[in-house]
Amino acid sequence: MATCFTPLARSASTANEGEIPGDVGEQTRLCFENLRKVLDEAGARFEDVVKVNVYLTDVVKDFDTMNKVYKDYFPSDYPARTAVGIPSLVNPDLKVEVEMIVLLPDKGE
Repeated sequence: MATCFTPLARSASTANEGEIPGDVGEQTRLCFENLRKVLDEAGARFEDVVKVNVYLTDVVKDFDTMNKVYKDYFPSDYPARTAVGIPSLVNPDLKVEVEMIVLLPDKGE
C-alpha cells in the first residue's frame, strides 16, 4: 500500500473569465471552489486535506472574514493550517491565495 501526499496547485481567487471579486470573502470562496475542482479530479475530498496555507495581503483586516468561509469547507477536524500576511500577490487586486496538501485515498493498488 502506498501513501501519497500530493501538493495541490495554489488557487488564486480568479474566476474562469479572469474576474476578481473585490471582497476577501468572495475571493476566499472562489479559491475553495477552484480547489474543489482539483480535489474532484484527483479523486479526493476536503476531508483528505492534511495541510492548508493561506496567504492574505491584509491578515489583520481579512483573517476573520477568510476564516468564516474556511469553516464552511472544514466544519470540523480541521487540517493543519498556516495563515501568513504578505505584502502582495501576483495581481494587486488579489487579497487571498490558498494552497493545500492532500493525502490521496488509497485506490487499492
